[in-house]
Amino acid sequence: MKTNELIDWLARGAGPTEADPALSRLSPLLLGGVALAALLALSSHEAVWASLWAEPAYWFKLGLAAAATLLGLSFALALGRPLTAAHRLSAPRRTLGLGLGLVFGIGAVGLLLAPQGQLSQVWLGHSWWYCPLAVLGCAMPALAMGLWGLRGLGPTRLRAAGAAAGLLAGGCGALGYALVCNEISLAFVATWYVLGIAAVSGLGALLGPRLLRW
Repeated sequence: MKTNELIDWLARGAGPTEADPALSRLSPLLLGGVALAALLALSSHEAVWASLWAEPAYWFKLGLAAAATLLGLSFALALGRPLTAAHRLSAPRRTLGLGLGLVFGIGAVGLLLAPQGQLSQVWLGHSWWYCPLAVLGCAMPALAMGLWGLRGLGPTRLRAAGAAAGLLAGGCGALGYALVCNEISLAFVATWYVLGIAAVSGLGALLGPRLLRW
């Protein structure tokens, strides 16, 4: 039997390639995490006024939160596999670095454009202490689901995988809270939303070695 004939015979009836099991497992959890974060936020706060939709900061919040969610998913998909190769993480790491630079750059521009004497008000808003806690609270269901989803895969870098689940969940929590947050400062969003997302990621890193061990 010739080589080509052998290959054809082995491939016969193989059927289509199966979908990535990690993506199939994590995608529904991501959607559920966003939905629950929004439900938690809207159940305890009023939705923002439609007039705020014209503010750049409103869309900045949503864009930042969506980017964090998708980046967390990208890290989780890579780290959900046993013995994750370094090259699988290089692109998400570069994206994270560039994204943080862009976010902080936008926040700095917001501070530079602040009216004289209002720098502190622009940066702190009226809820600087509450915003990270609200993001953290809205993210809890998504964090639980993300850790559960990763546990069913095969992570071996448990702390990093937990941090990835936390980044994904933090993005979900920020998306939910953005629906009710009426802060309109770019500098506020770049500081306190990022801090909230980072807190969820840090919590995921702490829980990863305990909850993802298999």
